[in-house]
Amino acid sequence: MGEPDPGPLEALGAWIADAQGSYAYLKQDLPPECDWTFLARALSAARIYE
Repeated sequence: MGEPDPGPLEALGAWIADAQGSYAYLKQDLPPECDWTFLARALSAARIYE
């Protein structure tokens, strides 16, 4: 087996790091704690980011 592809995790981390900008673009407040909507958006965005 080869090395795992870090791409999806890097994309997820990049989106989470920039989540404040994403929420500002959507004119929404960043949730104070991670909720299911935040997680769903992060995973969806990471799929596209990659």
